[in-house]
Amino acid sequence: MDRNEEKAELPGDIIYTHILPRLPVRSLMRFRCVSKYWNQLTYDPSFARLHKSLHCPTHLLITSWSVVGDESRIHFVSVPVRKDAKLGTPVHLLSLPIDKHYVLQSLNGLLCIHRSNMMYPYHGDKPVFIFNPSTREIATVPVDDTLKTRSSHVSYYFGFCQLTNEHKVLGLRRFFNMDFEPISIECEVYTIGSGSWRRIKPAVPFDPAELTYYTDPVCFNGALHWICQSQKSIVAFDVGGECFREFQMPEGFPSRSFLGYLLIVGGRLAMVNGKHLFDESTMELWVLDDYQKHVWVKDCIKFPFDWTESGRPIPAGTIHNGELLLLPILSVSSMSVLFYDMKRRSFRRVEVSGLPEHFLPISQRITSYEESIMALGGRILGQGVEMGGLCDKI
Repeated sequence: MDRNEEKAELPGDIIYTHILPRLPVRSLMRFRCVSKYWNQLTYDPSFARLHKSLHCPTHLLITSWSVVGDESRIHFVSVPVRKDAKLGTPVHLLSLPIDKHYVLQSLNGLLCIHRSNMMYPYHGDKPVFIFNPSTREIATVPVDDTLKTRSSHVSYYFGFCQLTNEHKVLGLRRFFNMDFEPISIECEVYTIGSGSWRRIKPAVPFDPAELTYYTDPVCFNGALHWICQSQKSIVAFDVGGECFREFQMPEGFPSRSFLGYLLIVGGRLAMVNGKHLFDESTMELWVLDDYQKHVWVKDCIKFPFDWTESGRPIPAGTIHNGELLLLPILSVSSMSVLFYDMKRRSFRRVEVSGLPEHFLPISQRITSYEESIMALGGRILGQGVEMGGLCDKI
């Protein structure tokens, strides 16, 4: 090759549309210092969507407690589920004081963290934090100062609208009189990046207290969904249109189901009924096969072992290979998760190893999230950070 001949270079569009989006988040974070353009590219929402479409790794999010001396902490640890469906090395994300109650919601690779006030009316809200565990960026959703003088309870829910590519926090606030009796309900919405809350006035077809106690929401098809057991219906909040609607549960689903909750299975909304878990070790899985016509299909999962003695595993959703991930809700002697092949109807158990020895095995809880490079406009936290002064705000 002639030394004077110029070296061949890849076209920029090939690099930006076919190479960079295929790299893991950790590599892209390092490449932000290569050039100003590369840095700006990783903050572009369209690039984040392209990157997400090419990556589907699931991460387990293990929440555990520890007591060292006089200090108690709640820890968040990430464990990647590799392409071969085996578990990778645990990574300590952050720690918080244990003397407070936290609510954790996972959506599009982002975690919504806020303090729960456990249904009691009180004065003084605490901010909500949006955390991207893949980039370690955290952003603060401010407190609505206009309501500080009124006795109320607020529940926060994290949603996403595909049409506008906006993440929003919905606040359902119940106001109380001097006798602690609920007197009114108000709805407020915070669009991530907007800097302020907005009041909305949709008709609320349920009691928010019931939703807070019995079920967590699932964001699917641009709407937050809850099970409303008393009305035997599913309530949905359209994140884009900012209005509520409801539709009936599947016929045959019990009005009061043990372990009744929503999840996403194979890209479809689904419901779990655990009525026969204790006597038959069988779980019903109802999948919404047609979202518009509300057509449900029932499947049954038969556990080949004692469900209770195995930590009471429950479905959390499907991973990249189509297997159903089941996570324990009770701690047993060793930390493990289950994968269920829905076609072959077979289970496999995978042990979670490498957790710090000072983590208490009796207090571990597992959820899941997907990797994302989405920017939040916040600040970057160090690995395994103790939240310090930030803890006082939660």
